[in-house]
Amino acid sequence: MAWNIGGNTGYGTQNATQGYTQPQTEDREFSWDGDMISNDGSEYILLAPGDYDFTIEKFERSRSNGSDKLPPCNMAVVYFTVHSPQGDVTVRENYLLHTRMEWKLSELFCGAGLKKKGESCPLNFNALPGRSGRLRIKNEQGTGKNAGNTYNRIDKLYPQG
Repeated sequence: MAWNIGGNTGYGTQNATQGYTQPQTEDREFSWDGDMISNDGSEYILLAPGDYDFTIEKFERSRSNGSDKLPPCNMAVVYFTVHSPQGDVTVRENYLLHTRMEWKLSELFCGAGLKKKGESCPLNFNALPGRSGRLRIKNEQGTGKNAGNTYNRIDKLYPQG
């Protein structure tokens, strides 16, 4: 799934006589009354299947509820900024921290240049943000209530070196 995520985390200042003033950056909380809105959001960019450069923006710690195939376990949600001629697109990918998914974790760390194929490495997710490499995007049809939607998905991360 492509997400257009970004922005800074700036906060405005409180003025005792005039109330809230505009923040130093665009990222701020709206008040319940009086704020004007105009941003309609950005258009969803469906990438053509193929190879693209990427930069890892961030990761979040999460937990998988499990499924028929895997028990509940820790999960890393990694946000990739995929650089394309149409613009940058954020693609989110889940990485289950389970031995059955070790191959996918290995592909992530090889693709980020933190592991060499055939060697061991620690699961140091804090080292991922800012790392870049090359990946292959595929298009995938949604299921259930999203069956009519097509999403950008990471098909493969290419190892570095």
